Amino acid sequence: MACVSFIPARLHVQVHTLPLRMRKTSGREALQDARTMKLRRNQAVAGLRLDSHLLVASIGAVPVWLLVASGLAGPVYHPAGVLAWLTFVLWQPLLEEWLFRGLLQGELSQRMGGGFVAGISFANVLTTLCFVLAHLVHQPAMWALAVALPSLVLGHVRERLASVWPAAALHSLYNAGFGFAAWFALRSGLGS
Repeated sequence: MACVSFIPARLHVQVHTLPLRMRKTSGREALQDARTMKLRRNQAVAGLRLDSHLLVASIGAVPVWLLVASGLAGPVYHPAGVLAWLTFVLWQPLLEEWLFRGLLQGELSQRMGGGFVAGISFANVLTTLCFVLAHLVHQPAMWALAVALPSLVLGHVRERLASVWPAAALHSLYNAGFGFAAWFALRSGLGS
């Protein structure tokens, strides 16, 4: 029997294949096998639907990457060297998500309850403000402000899936896409 699992908190999908039978089966057994397979397929599809927000958040970064790759986003930074890439794509997202979405947003959510503004939790808004301020240390003001929307998305993913891990994976994807787009823009002479 094969099993595939995706395990963010609200998304647990298992896809099974039934072993082939080597003996004759009755019509009733064959019908039961077909029903079981259909039920498992429907459960898998329903589980994937729960995480449509993560899919939309992933695809939503593509226009930004295209803007950066075209050179229209102005001067951009990209990691140089293997260690810089590993830091940019793995270490920074893990550390930032653990600190901002895990500790800060988690604590704010507990202390503030479930208050929302325009569908966004107060905890997410305050965490995003802190995230933007932290990015002001090493980035120009406009680039630091540009992390506000992705931060709100990451906070939403953290709240929706009740885990920091999907937000960290999404953050890694965002950084990797941005890094490759910036590298492409600079390599092709489009960015300065």
